[in-house]
Amino acid sequence: WFAIAVDLENAGPTVTGELRVSGGPDSKTRFGTPVELATGSRKTYLLYAQPPAFGGTMKVQLVSGDKVISEAPVAIALHDQTQLVVGVVSENPAKLVGELKLLPSQSGAAPTIATLTPADLPERIQAWTALDRLVWQDVDASALTPAQLAALRSWIAGGGRLVIVGGTAGADSLTGFPDDLLPYRPSGTLDIDPTVLRPILGGEPADAATLTAYAGEAGAGRVLATSGGRVVAADRKIGSGSVTLL
Repeated sequence: WFAIAVDLENAGPTVTGELRVSGGPDSKTRFGTPVELATGSRKTYLLYAQPPAFGGTMKVQLVSGDKVISEAPVAIALHDQTQLVVGVVSENPAKLVGELKLLPSQSGAAPTIATLTPADLPERIQAWTALDRLVWQDVDASALTPAQLAALRSWIAGGGRLVIVGGTAGADSLTGFPDDLLPYRPSGTLDIDPTVLRPILGGEPADAATLTAYAGEAGAGRVLATSGGRVVAADRKIGSGSVTLL
């Protein structure tokens, strides 16, 4: 599944109709969503669909009754299903992406990393299926809508992995994530000795220095590291997926 964002602007009479696109494995399945455009209005609609078996170009149509009012082509490129796709939501994604070290797939395909904003995350679970991992850093989680959070939770339960990493925004940036999603609830920050991360890293980098970490009381997750009796890293199984907070 994927989502198409369609921008519509109406300079004429009111339009009541439907956005349509044909796709699916046989290219004969029709997907649609209702449209209501008053005179002078401008709206963005999300149209969810399945691509044809071999990709190519699909045609999006605005239809009212039996009349096609407007149409536009959409190019669809399919990726290798074994290829790892990682989304990064970060205040400074370029710096974070440069630090990711990911292995290629069994077929040799290099992982794909997509930089995203909260607004890019869909509100329907179908459109999450292309994403394997999501890394979140230094972005206020309260920007997510209830529908986005519900889709995120379903995606994790179906096998997705959410990794929340620390930054400079502070623990308050995570208040938008519900307690039943987080492995522990950070209540503040704590300066820690890097040696407490040995169980996670399998050792200690030669140039390791004192770190500032999210800290809180143990929650429903599995504790990965503690400092001064407080949890600074943990993960949590949710269905077939997981959430890790570092």
